[in-house]
Amino acid sequence: MPDKARAQFAANKMVSIIDEVKKGQRDPFDATTFEEIDRLAYDFFCLTDEEIILIEDTVEHTIPAVQPTRSNVPEVWRSCTREDRRNYAHALLRRMRDCFEDGYTVAARLEARNEDLAILRLTLQRESEANEYYELESSAISDVLSDLSTQMRKPLSSNFQLAPDFRLVAANHLYLVKPTQRRFWLRSAGIADANDIACDLEMAAERTDRKV
Repeated sequence: MPDKARAQFAANKMVSIIDEVKKGQRDPFDATTFEEIDRLAYDFFCLTDEEIILIEDTVEHTIPAVQPTRSNVPEVWRSCTREDRRNYAHALLRRMRDCFEDGYTVAARLEARNEDLAILRLTLQRESEANEYYELESSAISDVLSDLSTQMRKPLSSNFQLAPDFRLVAANHLYLVKPTQRRFWLRSAGIADANDIACDLEMAAERTDRKV
């Protein structure tokens, strides 16, 4: 293990929990017991926060969606919530934190959304200026897409379902257009999107003579 002391402490603690269960001192079916063992297992293998996110998203969302039934629609097919979008943005921003020079950070703002699509604006800016994530409530998807089309001086396709990670750079902003299905707003999706978005933001900064 990369951290033997951390792994040994976690192993000893897990053995202690099992001993308590065997002695009847702890309910073996209590959810907190399983949660504590999970956390200790992460510590035993010295996993990073990102590795933990990938494991939890796989167990909680991906595996249950592999074999859907008529009576049970997988949660990842449902619409995302505000919390889903916030968690996605936070995972995305944390993953990009070390991609740029000190003094710069990325701010995220949800520009607009409807039942089908959501538009996230990402901006590379001075760290003191950044708001980590917030949502606008009044903008309409059609208005934002029309404005982006005007800036590009070309029409935008309306079928974003075929390009669920559609990215558009305008000035020093990057606009990410995503379907509102929850699977596109998992924390693991934010980690997966981060590298490509960081590259696009860096190129946008270079075009606007901003050093990153």
